[in-house]
Amino acid sequence: APEDAEATAETLLVSDRGRGGDIGSADALHDLLVHHLDLLRFLMDREFATMTAQQDAGGLLTLAMTFQGGGTAACRARFGEEAEETVSVTTGGERFVIRAGSDRHSPPDGRVRRIWDAADAIRRRMRGRQDSLIESYERQLRAFIAVVRGEAPANPSTIDGVAAVQAVEAARISLANGGNEIVVPAAPSA
Repeated sequence: APEDAEATAETLLVSDRGRGGDIGSADALHDLLVHHLDLLRFLMDREFATMTAQQDAGGLLTLAMTFQGGGTAACRARFGEEAEETVSVTTGGERFVIRAGSDRHSPPDGRVRRIWDAADAIRRRMRGRQDSLIESYERQLRAFIAVVRGEAPANPSTIDGVAAVQAVEAARISLANGGNEIVVPAAPSA
């Protein structure tokens, strides 16, 4: 978690229509960005303070938020033809980027990153390993099953879920009010 009060984060999530349903039936805020809001709260290790939301004519939903104690984030999401996901965090003067299909967080961009990602993909194929995103989902599913069976404690907690829902609601209010900045209610304490 960044100790830097000026830390920033940016996310992009494009879900292909096959996962998101028909045009107009899917909700990018509820179906996509709620997951990044939960992730950002964890990455920044801070509670949300304010939220603004706007959606353009092409369906791109953009959220801008501030956090209690400092830091900002921007999330963009839409349904499109090809899936894409990127999370970047800048803290202490360094930028780290995670992309779907990549096992790396640096270098953040450029030719060197593309070469390393291509080399990693070739190594995965040669070793018969799955994509890191598939492995991540499988770990999440195993963890969920362990909680349901009573073999592990639930983590994240209900409070984490409430905090994400409160952020989504603040974004909905902002959208309904022309993108005005909305104060996000404080998450309940344990």
